Amino acid sequence: MNYLAEVLLAALLIAGSAGSQTTGQDTGTDPATAALSDVYQSTDGSIVGTVVDADFRFPIAGAKVEVLGTDKSAITGKDGQYRIASLPKGFYQVQASLVPGYNFVTKNNVQVESGKERPLFFELKMASDIPPDFVPVEKQPTPTANPAPVYPESARKDSVEGVVWIKLVVDERGNVDTVSLINLHCTTAGVDVRAGGIDSLAQQRLSERIYKAIADLVSATISAAKKWKFTPAMLNGKPVKVWVTIPFKYKLSSTGGEKALPKTKPLEPKK
Repeated sequence: MNYLAEVLLAALLIAGSAGSQTTGQDTGTDPATAALSDVYQSTDGSIVGTVVDADFRFPIAGAKVEVLGTDKSAITGKDGQYRIASLPKGFYQVQASLVPGYNFVTKNNVQVESGKERPLFFELKMASDIPPDFVPVEKQPTPTANPAPVYPESARKDSVEGVVWIKLVVDERGNVDTVSLINLHCTTAGVDVRAGGIDSLAQQRLSERIYKAIADLVSATISAAKKWKFTPAMLNGKPVKVWVTIPFKYKLSSTGGEKALPKTKPLEPKK
């Protein structure tokens, strides 16, 4: 009887060992290693969130969010969202930045817990009062007063005609804040003059007097643009600053500088 008991016990031990080996072969992972891996994975957390413009509330793409003191960081997508994974539990200092144009924001004592996502929202404020090239508004600014520029006598005498493109900021009250020249295309004596310059042959045909006439044309355009008035652009029910581009046309057949309707849609950012 003792002999039979020993045989049965040996058979059971062999079966148990075989079953254990079969399980290991099926998963391809040692049970102890798998358990240890689960422990390590459970200690990792993540930080997720969105970066937006503090004034206009639109998502900011291309902002860098980094966990200071580590090699962990992420870049926001078109929707302004980001995710930083594989962070051991603990407290961190997290910074969001976008250069140029915005001031960086740092948040301290950001707690990350094991196996959890930590929401973290950033609002970046522009480094100046100048709006970005593109602001997604609900209502575009509309001109309410748009005086034409005075055609400079120097430009008339030298038969300078063409178009001067002006870029300006319309503030929250509808007033013109900042004005700058973005392009021009003038003709005189059969020669094209553009903002990008002219070739050497054409340059020989133009005198300093012609260049002065074109400069007077630009000056007259800027002076007129500063006097324009608008209804302000609106975003989330509030007036906001935006850029507006206006082409001013000059023709000698007119008694004054002709103005075209402004392109009130803000400029798209350069790629």
